Amino acid sequence: MDLPIHGKRVELLIKRQRYRCRDCNRTFWEHLNHTIDEKRNCTKRLLSYIEKQSLKRTFVSISEEVGLHEKTIRNIFRDYINRLK
Repeated sequence: MDLPIHGKRVELLIKRQRYRCRDCNRTFWEHLNHTIDEKRNCTKRLLSYIEKQSLKRTFVSISEEVGLHEKTIRNIFRDYINRLK
């Protein structure tokens, strides 16, 4: 998920490269840490937007706008408040 555009939800389809380690033969995915929060499957700019909006609006209204579950919005807010302490 990403920031809404003109009031509409935005979902991203990202094709990540998969690699195999030559030493241990394990596979792993390309890291997208600079743009995607893999814990919540959304962009970091959406997380920032939710954090700021959660101080002004209800969790339900933010959830309906961005397309994430209300509980996810609450958890993002909780993490944000804990980080500010």
